[in-house]
Amino acid sequence: MKAVLGIIDGWATAPLTWSALIRRITGVLHVTYVRQALHRYPDIAHAFSRRREELSAARPRLQATGELRTALERIERVEAENRRLTDQNDALLERFVTWAYNASLFGLDERKLDQAIPPAARS
Repeated sequence: MKAVLGIIDGWATAPLTWSALIRRITGVLHVTYVRQALHRYPDIAHAFSRRREELSAARPRLQATGELRTALERIERVEAENRRLTDQNDALLERFVTWAYNASLFGLDERKLDQAIPPAARS
């Protein structure tokens, strides 16, 4: 799914639609998905919604050619990926705070939580 997120992050022109995304995924990854399958992944659904909003509110793009255009597209893609990863990180931190609170509520201390995971039993 990382490749799909990369396609969404690199989407440069409006409109971003599910059908257009599916066509691009099929062309790039040679795999066909339906909207419902993609929407089932929270990271993809969130990235799609966020990128769609960014594109609708985007300022006019600079007219550039050649290497400059390539560099501008790469910068835009990296910035979109950075915003998506920042959102994911914020959600994980919020979840961690909830888990830490619940752990202390039920008497689990830091030493118990940091205990190593036992090795998998293999036959």
